Amino acid sequence: MRNTFVRHPSLVRVAAAAALTLGSVTLAQANPPAPPVSDGSSGSYSAQLGSSPGNYFFNSFNTDTGQGEGCESTACPWHVTIPFKVVKYNGQTVHEFNFTDINVQSFDVPMTIYGSTPALFLANQGISIAAPMHFLNGGGAGGADAPLTGSAPGGPGGGRGGATGGVGQAGETTGCGGNMVWTGSGGGGGGNYSAGQPGLTNFWPPAGAGTNPDYPPGPGGPALPRALLAGGGGAGGGGGNYAGNFYTTQGGQGGGAVVFGSTSTIDITSTGSVSTNGQPGQVQQASAGSGGGGAAGSVFFFASSGFTNEGLVSAQGGAGGTNTITTYEPDCQTYVTLPGPNGGNGSGGFVVVTAGTIANTGTINVGDGGGASASGGWVKYVGKVTRSGKIISRK
Repeated sequence: MRNTFVRHPSLVRVAAAAALTLGSVTLAQANPPAPPVSDGSSGSYSAQLGSSPGNYFFNSFNTDTGQGEGCESTACPWHVTIPFKVVKYNGQTVHEFNFTDINVQSFDVPMTIYGSTPALFLANQGISIAAPMHFLNGGGAGGADAPLTGSAPGGPGGGRGGATGGVGQAGETTGCGGNMVWTGSGGGGGGNYSAGQPGLTNFWPPAGAGTNPDYPPGPGGPALPRALLAGGGGAGGGGGNYAGNFYTTQGGQGGGAVVFGSTSTIDITSTGSVSTNGQPGQVQQASAGSGGGGAAGSVFFFASSGFTNEGLVSAQGGAGGTNTITTYEPDCQTYVTLPGPNGGNGSGGFVVVTAGTIANTGTINVGDGGGASASGGWVKYVGKVTRSGKIISRK
């Protein structure tokens, strides 16, 4: 029986060479462990998940079932099921796919990979990615709509870094013919490498009758350990009520988590990309707060020989929903458009490249949902770096 935790000698040497002291923690301890070596039992990825003789293309892959689905126009007539193993990696239960080689060709359509757990995509030959692959597997669910009642909070984001929903508003004002409303507050953004950003406080009209309530925004999801983790979901915005109608928003889903492991090389070409981005929060142009963005997930690359990236590796958080409120000025004669209760931005993710040589001439993006480093992620190289490339918004 194969020992699923056998390490390829070259990968062991790369990890051992990095075992320098970093405070009380060694870099070897801080780095993720090398994945198992592929046994090649699923054959060639390109043969299994490339284009079919009928010119159908796989555009989705479910890591829970191993089923790929190929579609053309509105029909999806072509399916294939890839076997997998349920293993432990870095303290987690993950699904392991064992290929001889992985060749995602440039004419393949973008593929979305989804499921409930992180995944290992392993090859005992080279890995080449020349088309987009977007991973949502294991990502925390976005916060659900608030209940259709007054003062309703938005649903919390799912996953370990899930954020907190915004608080709902209690009802309408009576000023200016009832046209001014209190709104719900924004939902928080999901967390991964950093904590997600909080939503914004609700808006209340300057000429409304009664007490102007301040509803607290949803806090961002917590920062997570530096491990292979999918992003936490963004939270739903606080519910709103206007003219007897209720309004709600949802948070964005967190990005997925994946390990690519090769006993040879990993190459991402200029047309290729690997994405574990979080999804944006929903926007409501009425009285509800907007949803928070989902946090990005994590992606690890392990290559015994070399890693090259000429394309894009993206672990960017999802943007919080941005809103505006149109209401009356205090004189009740003119309209004014004001910033609404936005959702918080999701955190960036964690990208680790471990290889004999590393040449990044493309882009690695780990920004938060606003494209900044305030709640950004991290990029870590372990090996000899010949080209560091463009790294966006590393925290």
